[in-house]
Amino acid sequence: PGGAAFVPPIPGKDLPKVYKLRSVADTFQIKALVDSKEAKRAAVIGGGFIGLEIAENLCHRGLEVTIVEGVNQVFPPFDFEWLAWLRLNCLQMV
Repeated sequence: PGGAAFVPPIPGKDLPKVYKLRSVADTFQIKALVDSKEAKRAAVIGGGFIGLEIAENLCHRGLEVTIVEGVNQVFPPFDFEWLAWLRLNCLQMV
């Protein structure tokens, strides 16, 4: 509430099919594009909780998804060693 999505200074951030995800209205815009079957691939900038959630949902909708994260792991709040264990033992990575 009252916040704004952080947008890193990257080329292309103002292109027409680049969306920020901060509100329910933002979600509806992304869903409309996915529903149109026009989108086949998506890049999600940010591997935090929201980025991983949207990436998972886009993947379930049939899009090829790439996650771009600025640090050396996704979900930075969690310990690197724990995430490595989780990946090796619990997650199916495609």
